[in-house]
Amino acid sequence: MIPLMTSDPDQYYKIPFSFYESSFIDASNAVAQALSTSTQFNMKLYNVFTTAYHIYINTISEYNKSWKDLSELDKVLRSKFLNALDEEFREGDFVSTLSETVAASSQLAKIAGYGKIYKYLSNMLSVWNNDFIDPIRNTLFRTPSEKVCEIEKYSLFRYDKTFANTADEKASGSIEQNNTPVLVIYAFINRDYILDLLPEISVIRSLLNQGLDIFATDWGTPSIYDKSLTISHFINRYLDKSVDFIRKVTKSDKVSLFGYCWGG
Repeated sequence: MIPLMTSDPDQYYKIPFSFYESSFIDASNAVAQALSTSTQFNMKLYNVFTTAYHIYINTISEYNKSWKDLSELDKVLRSKFLNALDEEFREGDFVSTLSETVAASSQLAKIAGYGKIYKYLSNMLSVWNNDFIDPIRNTLFRTPSEKVCEIEKYSLFRYDKTFANTADEKASGSIEQNNTPVLVIYAFINRDYILDLLPEISVIRSLLNQGLDIFATDWGTPSIYDKSLTISHFINRYLDKSVDFIRKVTKSDKVSLFGYCWGG
């Protein structure tokens, strides 16, 4: 409660502005600390690459005097350059400076409210990608598919089995049908079309041409609200139910899993 009357004339001004004064000081200190640590880190990074560059130049000079084999030069250059970087990056002072820079930048982001801005943009991007961009992108040069199951942001797609390459079918006489369905499981960072980018290089179409019934996961674009999800959540809530769904609609006892990247 701010008093309306006070015997100290300066107190009237100190009380309402104390919060803003403190916040301004904290922000100023955070900016100064971030600038200081980032400058130190960039200087150390510059010194690291300067050291590695000197090794590179010295090696080239030695080659000019005695070496003849360019492939041998390439191997030696790579080895010496990478070893120099590895040694410098593991040095205790460099690691300490990097840690201090990250901590100072994080504190600045917290005070400046960058975290809230990032959360807002992340959520907007998630909605934009899931509801507008991906539906359009999934129709361009893609093998026809149908979304057969949807749980929250997760979707399960089934590719059109009739879309097998007729040229391959004529060449082989007929397509031998395989009754065991295949579930393609992508990494969380991959979209469902990563194996179906273009008709000429589509892994999905190649599998369809072999008579396989192909299903694929689509994890959707995550937002900040998904940060607490664990691997077990994706397996037990999404993949488990997907396998049960596939067995039900295909009337197959087994489902073959095709893991791509981290999906494996």
